Amino acid sequence: MTGADLSFLDQMLREIRADVGDIKRDIHRLELRQTVVEGHLTNVVVTLQGIREELDEMRGDLRVIKRRLDLVEAP
Repeated sequence: MTGADLSFLDQMLREIRADVGDIKRDIHRLELRQTVVEGHLTNVVVTLQGIREELDEMRGDLRVIKRRLDLVEAP
């Protein structure tokens, strides 16, 4: 191989290494973003579970109220 060939290969390898470095940084950023999104999703699930429990409690209260109203209206 000539010096020009080695210089060309060296330049190509440097560019490849730079591209790989960019890809690694991008992957790291995406992993961080994914972690944040997963955390937010977990919070949403917990919040929805709390809302579901509150709705179940309200349904029970509403059943009691309906029963009492029916008792009041019965002759």
